[in-house]
Amino acid sequence: MSDWKTRLRDVLEPILSKEDPRPDISTYDSMPACIFLYDAESEFELRQELALLKTRLEQKGKQITEVNLMSCMQEAIETCASIEKLIESERLLGDTGQKTVAQTVHSILGDDGHAPLDKIV
Repeated sequence: MSDWKTRLRDVLEPILSKEDPRPDISTYDSMPACIFLYDAESEFELRQELALLKTRLEQKGKQITEVNLMSCMQEAIETCASIEKLIESERLLGDTGQKTVAQTVHSILGDDGHAPLDKIV
């Protein structure tokens, strides 16, 4: 079994099955979320395993909320800028464009930005 599968099934699932998993998944009790690291090559297999994990946890009475951070980020950016225009400026300006786009996205999503991710989720 791959390392991420072992961590998902043998480490994370027992924690998430607890009545209150927050103390074991985050330093902050008010943040019932965790970050799970895995290799990009495992993306599709991981998605299958997560669907199975969700089903197992729901069968134990857990309420699961899925948050697609990419969709949230896209929504946040689109409230302030055209993604197509950002991509085009990055393509046309090369390294300078890449830095400009990164700064634009950072300012949009940052604490002082117009659309921080925590307001969308």
